[in-house]
Amino acid sequence: MKHRRCSHCGECLEFCCCIKTIGIPGKRGRTGRTGPAGPPGATGTAGATGPTGPPGATGTAGATGPTGPSGATGATGPTGPSGATGATGPTGPSGATGATGPTGASGATGATGPTGPSGATGATGPTGPSGATGATGPTGPSGATGATGPTGPSGATGATGPTGPSGATGATGPTGPSGATGATGPTGPSGATGATGPTGPTGPSGATGATGPTGPSGATGATGPTGPTGPSGATGATGPTGPTGPSGATGATGPTGATGATGATGATGPTGTACCPCTNLLTNPGFDLSAVGAPPTSWTSATATVVDFPNAHSGRFVSSATTPTIQSVSILGLDPSPPVGTVATPGFINQIVPVSEGCCFTLTFAGDVRAQGVLVASVSFPPQTCPPLITNTGTAEGTITTNPIFTEGIPHIIAVSNQPQSVFQEYSLTVCAPPGATTACITFQNIGNPAPGSQALVDNVVFKNTGGPCDTCVQNF
Repeated sequence: MKHRRCSHCGECLEFCCCIKTIGIPGKRGRTGRTGPAGPPGATGTAGATGPTGPPGATGTAGATGPTGPSGATGATGPTGPSGATGATGPTGPSGATGATGPTGASGATGATGPTGPSGATGATGPTGPSGATGATGPTGPSGATGATGPTGPSGATGATGPTGPSGATGATGPTGPSGATGATGPTGPSGATGATGPTGPTGPSGATGATGPTGPSGATGATGPTGPTGPSGATGATGPTGPTGPSGATGATGPTGATGATGATGATGPTGTACCPCTNLLTNPGFDLSAVGAPPTSWTSATATVVDFPNAHSGRFVSSATTPTIQSVSILGLDPSPPVGTVATPGFINQIVPVSEGCCFTLTFAGDVRAQGVLVASVSFPPQTCPPLITNTGTAEGTITTNPIFTEGIPHIIAVSNQPQSVFQEYSLTVCAPPGATTACITFQNIGNPAPGSQALVDNVVFKNTGGPCDTCVQNF
């Protein structure tokens, strides 16, 4: 007899399990009656749960094939305990299957029994590739169990064939998704350190150690002072004077006596003069503390006014934290031909500052001398003239010029217009305060053309000590 084989697994249809899993029709037998369903077997103890691997994606469930006609059903044995899903045993050859009555509605699903304790974790087998996870539809409520259809007459039960070889292991159903592992709760705070217990009583003193060896004897003490000399005995009678002997040799000179006490301290001498090298002695040296158009504050002046940018060299913050004040002083010139009987004086600024005799000083400034202007900067000390102005006197015979800077040998420097207009240059003059000097007279004067275009601009003036004191000094400028 030639056996028909399954087109899916290749087994004979009498032993193939595909008839149940994918719905391949079996061999039709005579219609038998449906045996009563056996009682459900007891739920077996749950096997040990292995460690949960990362959930693989659940494969899409294939469509269930139609159920083949049932053969004559034997009484169902009790259901064994459910272990891990084993391979499906081989199905015996089906007898002639009677026509299946209509399937009644499924009865209500009984309540799930309590889950048994988890067994020890088994070794995890290799994880097969996960299929894509299909969306699980909601489980509908089970309908009431329908009435069983009429049982057809049972066909004769054929002899049970030998047990066929085991069929291929059925595919394991998809593992339900594992519940998310709950987050580990935060570690509770450490308990407060307990209070330190009371100090135990002091233990008994240890036994006294053995006495150490006797130390070496101390050095012999200094010899005590010599006792007082005993009283002299009575003087004997004076014998006759003997002849004078020769003079003995002169003895060696005795040691020098101890130094006498220090004499009283002499009177304190006069305090020396100190020179401070870091102080600018001038007030308002940059002309930034005056109003524009007014004479410079803290300076004595004539025909000299304060101007601002662009006729200034530099400035500083005075009345605003964001806008600097940039100003200088403009000094006009000297009339070269005054009328007869009049004296013409130049525009000037002047300031007197204290000094110490014998100290050296440096005068520095920024100057911008316009066309035909002549700026003279000088430092004079009493009894020299202050301010030492150069003047022109008108006479019938012509103009007579008086120049105390020249006749008195006053230290000075002359700045002329040897630079482009509106460009400042730096100038410096070093002087020394002669003996007896207590003040210095700093003067700037313009002896050039008196026209406004010949002005001399002065800014950033510094007069400070640069050395000393010296016993004597010579002006060398």
